[in-house]
Amino acid sequence: MFLIGFEGFAEPAVLAPFPHAYARLAAAGRILHLLRSQNCRDLVLVGPVRRPSILALRPDAEGARILARVGRAAFAGDDGLLAAVVRVLGEEGFRVIGAHEILTEVLAPAGLPCR
Repeated sequence: MFLIGFEGFAEPAVLAPFPHAYARLAAAGRILHLLRSQNCRDLVLVGPVRRPSILALRPDAEGARILARVGRAAFAGDDGLLAAVVRVLGEEGFRVIGAHEILTEVLAPAGLPCR
């Protein structure tokens, strides 16, 4: 397991016990390099991220290319943006899986929770 914390969003105390690194939100070149250097194939996206203004993003070269690939989805609401990011990560060779697929022990049992 390897964690990437977004600068300004990640809580250092949460990441500290695990192998990790920090990156700016739009530093896609660094993020992809870190993931590949750690032989990551499956990704789980967790935690809240506030959408920054376009001026605050400061993408690196790879981040600018990915923003171009995301295109209009960057302005199509959170669901559209997230779907586009997942699509681009898939095109980069990663598989994005839901946290519920990993943390099965914290899920409620199937069925209606009542008596």
